[in-house]
Order: sequence, then structure tokens, then C-alpha cells
Amino acid sequence: MNDLEGRLRGAFEHQADQAPPAHTVLAAVGRAPRNTTRWLAAAAVVAAVVVGATALVDRPESVPLGTQPEATRVIDSGYRPTWVPDGYRETKRVIEDGVVTRIWSAEGLPRPTISVTTTRHEPGFPPLPDGMTRGVYLMAPEAWVLAEVENATDQDTVLQRVRTSLHRDPTPFHVPVEVVAGGPVVERTTLYAGRDGHWAVEARVGGRFQVVYSDVEDPAGVVTWLTVKDPSGSWEATSYVVRRGPDRWVRVISAGTLAASEEELAAVADKLVLDPEPDFGWAP
Repeated sequence: MNDLEGRLRGAFEHQADQAPPAHTVLAAVGRAPRNTTRWLAAAAVVAAVVVGATALVDRPESVPLGTQPEATRVIDSGYRPTWVPDGYRETKRVIEDGVVTRIWSAEGLPRPTISVTTTRHEPGFPPLPDGMTRGVYLMAPEAWVLAEVENATDQDTVLQRVRTSLHRDPTPFHVPVEVVAGGPVVERTTLYAGRDGHWAVEARVGGRFQVVYSDVEDPAGVVTWLTVKDPSGSWEATSYVVRRGPDRWVRVISAGTLAASEEELAAVADKLVLDPEPDFGWAP
């Protein structure tokens, strides 16, 4: 065990002694957080109940980042509102099956949010939950927009103003995490932008793995629910950490009835193609 791994493990043990019960943490983070600063704080508690082994590897030279942003996929930014209420900023983007969702949020609990999803087909959606207003709009041929406003003051008015301000954003952006040809499929990618300038990218890979790519030195601080211990003990989580250059960290996580070996996690890490300078210029 190297010195850094020893410090991390010691920190985890100290946190675990003060951590709330796992079911409490699950309830708190059951929905994907909308704001990175809040998400990082909640995830630090989640990290306290991580189970299984963590392998920490320092390989900035032998496992280089992609040398050009062109190594990763470029996608359309979809539609965006040119008006949002004062205090809102874009904090999150989600890409799944070619569908882009962009989320603006403001301070407050519960968190006020505006989400705009652009898709080529008329979207389906579950029943409207309490505290949310929703609209579906055909903006152009094969360009549907689903707009949702949640936990905001005067939500119907906000939704209408968002609707009238929707414009296509021609700015392309790179998906920061990809996998080499022949590797496992990246199923969903989520980009989080913090108010403090830090960022994290979460990718669900191959139906079994979660990748967290971040500029945070300890990636255990940007881990989501997949690493929370199942109270029934029916599965465990394992994780593998690689430093991929100054202020560039990757954690590969597996959770299931059969936790992955260090070799399996390392093989996933070796197949990653990462944008060395992820574009978070969309986050003010």
C-alpha cells in the first residue's frame, strides 16, 4: 500500500465511524443530484460506506490521456433557453442514446431546476411528479424538446417563458469519456460542473461498470449510489483508481452479485479514451 492509498483508507475509516446508516444515504442520493457542489458533499458521505477493495495506481506516463479532443465523440448541444430566472446556471448535462438533457439549477432546498431534453422522436415520460411542470414541443422536423421545471416559484410562468425563449444551440461539444473500438459500450454520460470550477464526468459502461473522470484528487469524493453497501449484503462494490496526469483522476467501479477483480477494472481503465481538457465552457 502506498502512502496516498494509506491516507485515503484512513480517511475512509474515520468517515465510516461517523457515517449515517446506509438506508439514510440511499434515500438522500436516490435521485441524481442537479448541482455538483451539493453532489460532491453528499458523495463524500456515500464514500464512507464503500465496501470491497480499492486499488490505487499512479501511472501518469504509462497510461496517457488521449492526445487530442478529436479522440472523443462530438455531439450536438441541442436546444437551450435564452432566458432562465435570476440565480440559475447550467450545472449538468446527460447524454444517453443520442439524447441530450441540459439542466439549470439555483440554490435552495429542494433544488429548483429547469431541464431541457432534445430528441429526434416525440418523447415519452412517466407520470408528472409533485412539484414539477412539464411541456413537450416540436421545434423543427425531428427536433422535439421536453422542458421540465421543478421546485421553482411560479412554475407555469417559468415554463412558458422558457418555452418562448428556446433556441437551437449550434455549439458542438465533446463527450469526454469514450472507449476504444471493441471495448464495452458507453451507455450514459453525465457531466457535472461545480460552482468552484471543479468538474466530474460519470459514464456507465458495459452494463456493469461506472467510470468517474474528474479533476478532484480523491475520486472517492465523486462516487454515486453504485458504491453504497446493499443492506442485505447481496452484493459488494470494488473500485480501481488511476491518476492520468496532473489533476486528472479516473475511478472505475463495479457493483453486483459478483464484484469485479482488480484485473477486470484495470482492463476497463486501459480501454478508456479521455478528453485531456474537457469542455465545461457551457457552465458559467
